[in-house]
Amino acid sequence: MSKDFLTGKIKKYFPYDFIAEPGRKGGYGFITCDQDNTDYFFFGRDSTIHQKNIMEGIQVSFQAKEEFDTKKRIHKVRACDIKRIT
Repeated sequence: MSKDFLTGKIKKYFPYDFIAEPGRKGGYGFITCDQDNTDYFFFGRDSTIHQKNIMEGIQVSFQAKEEFDTKKRIHKVRACDIKRIT
């Protein structure tokens, strides 16, 4: 896991439908990184931003976390520790 925070903008966000899926937290989406122009996947639960305030185009800082996808059997990198930049 990277110790340095990266910055970027939320490219797309898909909130969960809480009526159809009660008890779910957050949603998921993609952040485009300013440093390398890469899109990072993120879960809403990894954000300190309230779900109602997560929207496309807001500036955020985040850390890149490497993890292993057991279904596809590959290493992936996703965004975590997401914070809004004011």
